[in-house]
Amino acid sequence: MDDLPRSVVHYDGDSPDAPWRNAAAERIEKYRKGDLRIKVVDKNNKPVKAADVAVSLKKIVFGWGTAISSNFILDTQSTTAKTYRDTLLRYFNKIVFDNEVKSKNWARSDHNKTLRALEWLRQHNITARGHVMVWPSWENSPQLVKYRNDTAKLRMTILNEIEEKARVLKNQFAEWDVVNEPYKNNNIIDSLGGRKVVVDWFRAARKNTPGVQLFLNDYTMFHAQNNASDSFYNNVKFLKGICVNVHLEPKDIPRPNTGGHSYLPLITLSSEISMKDSPVSFLLWMLRV
Repeated sequence: MDDLPRSVVHYDGDSPDAPWRNAAAERIEKYRKGDLRIKVVDKNNKPVKAADVAVSLKKIVFGWGTAISSNFILDTQSTTAKTYRDTLLRYFNKIVFDNEVKSKNWARSDHNKTLRALEWLRQHNITARGHVMVWPSWENSPQLVKYRNDTAKLRMTILNEIEEKARVLKNQFAEWDVVNEPYKNNNIIDSLGGRKVVVDWFRAARKNTPGVQLFLNDYTMFHAQNNASDSFYNNVKFLKGICVNVHLEPKDIPRPNTGGHSYLPLITLSSEISMKDSPVSFLLWMLRV
C-alpha cells in the first residue's frame, strides 16, 4: 500500500501557519469550550485537599453522523457486516439511512426491516435522522412522473406520501428532512405553483411528528457564490431547521475567512443548523467560521 501513489488535497490557507488559524483558535476557545468544575469531598462532605482527579469522556453530546444501510445492521452472518457495526459504534452516535426512506425507494422498501434496524440503533444509543419525505424533482422522484399533467393528483400523492412516512416511522427519528435540495431540484415545486407548497409539506409533516425537528436539506450555498447562497437564504428563512448537505470536491472547499461568507446570512436565522455528508475536516472548518 505504501508504494501506491497518493493525492494530496490543498486549499488556499491550508498551511500550518496561515494567518486565519490564530483567530480561529481564539474563537474555538471562546465559543466551543466550557470550564469543568469539580468538587471533591469525603464521606462527611468535607473538601479533600490535593486530591488526584481523573476525567474520562463517556459520551459525546455533539452529533457525529454517517449514512447506513439496514442490510448491514441486521446481517448477523457476514464478518463484513460485523465490522460495519463495530465501526459504527466506535466512531458515530447519529445516523441517517442512505436510500431506503427516500421518495423513489419508499414504495419498494421493506419498512419492517427499517424498523428492526431502528430498534438496534436505540439499543445502542444511536440517534436516527429521517431522510427524506419529498425530493421535489422528476428525476429523483420518478414515481410522481405519471402525475406530471395532473397537479391535483400530484399534490395529493405527495401529501399522502408524507403522511405515510410520518405514520409508519412515527417516534423513530429525532429529526426529519422534509424537503431535499430544492434549489437545484425544484421542477415539482414549480409545477405546483412555487415554493409556497413547501410550507404545505412542512405542515403535513408536522401532524405525525410531535417533538421532532423538521429540516430543509440543501447544499448549493457552498458550491456557488452570491446568487446561489442568497436564493437559498430566501427559501429557508421561514424555517426552524436547516440541514447543510455537503458534498465537496477539492475545488469546492471554501477558503477560510472568505468562502465562508456564503454561509454568513444563515447565521442571522433563529434556526437549528445541521450538517450532513460532510468530511470531518470541513466540519471543523465550519465550526471556526
